[in-house]
Amino acid sequence: MRSLRAKGLLLLGFLFAAQSVIAQAADAAPGEGATEGSLTSDVHSIVNTSHLGAVLDLQYDEQRDLLVSAGEDGTVRIWIAPEGVLYRSLRVTRLAAQMIAVDPAGPRVAVVVSDGLRSFSLVVWDWEQQKQVLRLPLKDAPLFLRFSGQGSYLVYGESSWQSLKILDASTGAPMQFHPEGFGIVAFAEMSRSEKTIMTYQVSGRISYWDVASGALTLEVPTTPYLSHIRISRDRRYIVGSTGREAVLVDTVSGAVRGRAALSGDACLDISPAGDQIAGVPTAGGNLALWSVGSDLTAQKPAASDPGEAFQVLCYGENAMYLAGKSGAISEASPTGELRVINRNVLADVTGIDARHGLLAEGSRDWIRVFSSDVFTGSPSPSYVHSVLVDNPWKSPVGLSFISDTSLLAWTRDDSPPRFALLDVPESAIVRGSPGGSPPSLRFRLLPSGFRAPLTDLSVQGGSLLGIENGGMIRLVDLTTGVPRFESRVPALSAVVATAANELIGGRNTALAAGGSLVRINTRTGETVGMSDRNVFTWDLVFDPAAPGATGPLLYSLGVDASGATNLVLHDGSGFERETLLATDPEENLDAGLALDPSTHVLYASLGRARIVSWDGQKATTLPSDYASWRTLVACAGLILSLDRNSVLVITEQSTGSRVGELSLFSDGEWAATVRGGGYVASPGGDAHVKVFVNGAPVKANEDYRLRVESW
Repeated sequence: MRSLRAKGLLLLGFLFAAQSVIAQAADAAPGEGATEGSLTSDVHSIVNTSHLGAVLDLQYDEQRDLLVSAGEDGTVRIWIAPEGVLYRSLRVTRLAAQMIAVDPAGPRVAVVVSDGLRSFSLVVWDWEQQKQVLRLPLKDAPLFLRFSGQGSYLVYGESSWQSLKILDASTGAPMQFHPEGFGIVAFAEMSRSEKTIMTYQVSGRISYWDVASGALTLEVPTTPYLSHIRISRDRRYIVGSTGREAVLVDTVSGAVRGRAALSGDACLDISPAGDQIAGVPTAGGNLALWSVGSDLTAQKPAASDPGEAFQVLCYGENAMYLAGKSGAISEASPTGELRVINRNVLADVTGIDARHGLLAEGSRDWIRVFSSDVFTGSPSPSYVHSVLVDNPWKSPVGLSFISDTSLLAWTRDDSPPRFALLDVPESAIVRGSPGGSPPSLRFRLLPSGFRAPLTDLSVQGGSLLGIENGGMIRLVDLTTGVPRFESRVPALSAVVATAANELIGGRNTALAAGGSLVRINTRTGETVGMSDRNVFTWDLVFDPAAPGATGPLLYSLGVDASGATNLVLHDGSGFERETLLATDPEENLDAGLALDPSTHVLYASLGRARIVSWDGQKATTLPSDYASWRTLVACAGLILSLDRNSVLVITEQSTGSRVGELSLFSDGEWAATVRGGGYVASPGGDAHVKVFVNGAPVKANEDYRLRVESW
């Protein structure tokens, strides 16, 4: 299941071809290729898609006319607002990107990332360079987050005494301000000169302070308990929600300018001209509009979207932008007319595998299998062929090649798994296939020996080794489903075969007594706990023949009683010796292991945006461009991961830098973008790709399409 050498070779071939085609475009005469001088231009290709899952925040960058969105998929996306075209996609976190603030003075965005329970961090990214420049822990979710007018400071509020926090935006160093402390600050804004700061306290006070001295210069009473506060462009008004009303407040006098009824908390904003208020329920709902006069007067939007529950909005320069649970971004005209300007076009990929020149990726609707002549030794492939096969169950699937021409698929939902086999003859997708188009293939259904949903599955020769919900281990014949071994081991989450009659499993000791590793004898059924440092082990890798080792090796990934995530080596005749290879102080249940079968080097996605490698002698940390790993594999000098947004990301083992990305779309098409700016796509995949040169979209994407045959 974890042999993905083919995928690494495929995208590495894409890289070589991309560098070749961009050089050719640069040398072409005007009108024959890319723009003049593009050999040294900043070229990047991007898949033009919105978030997978809900959008949690929207902010508008008025200096550049850009829209910035944050989602539960862990990405922050930068949009060319009027066209709804994606310009940058930042994989900020393996958690959710919950709140953002835009730097008005430079290409930076501050992001609050969280699991929504106990892990909170503040990160700052340079979105032009696509890299993190600052990361700080937070005690809790902040009440608000703002950059100062010149980008010198980051300002946020905690739900505690001495609530207001002012940080140097470059270093994260806290600024000493008003040391006596005061109550909870629900919103603050600095003047454009950064000499004065206005605060709104939930007790119902608007105060003005001298930033340098901390001296109070003005204080006025106003409406208490406002939340979800936004400020007008001229800083004269704030609007907030009491849960029952939207309230517009004059920031100089504290006087209420208008009120409007709400049925719950709402995300609100003020139009650039200050003559309109817009709101959507934070729990999801329809757009509401109010005109600003002597009070707030309700306006009826000209249209609504019955298929979308909006949760967040913000005003742009000439329009309003809204988003919600589906991940789509919509635009509303000044009169409230709605149109979707971008939505998620990616398939939700749930299974991947590759073997001997074939790459397979599967979604709820279909499975696509790739082939390319890069596997014959060509440094630049002349073709990338693929076939699209219907998913027989219309359900999330797992995939595993069980031979050079046979692909196993199984359901990954809340019911007992069903299995099917796809025969992929070499003639199906190699160059020169009859008619030059993909043939029709179909899965053959197999009997299942499992009775409950699976938490883990692997192929062991002619058998399937799986763990059902509840901890039942079953070893069944692959083709007949006949059981060969079964045993219940509570709280088990991972299992590997380490000998002909022995399994080792990883479990959660909070739910089962003993160590987090357990030895299982498949001949007698006996289970014996193994001593180890972790209280919960969720991933295991077995290496039966590591070079230089005196015996087989077992690697485990788990968390200890302190909450630290640990990568551990177990060796010796009974794996009784334990060596801590690497650790991360935070609990990271999304971390995973991958063994490169050609080099026997182990890789672990341990911690945020880093990969730890172990070559048998030392552990090395590779900084990574990406933070949202979901499935990690290693092969052929590359590390491959299916990220939270269902994109297959390829990085170099030696540096951790990105080589390329492969995206599969919900319409069945596909595209690969690579370092250097080029791309390759199926005939219909071009429609989902945008190419930028020096920050501007090109008129002809095909100038940057790799010159390979593809279908």
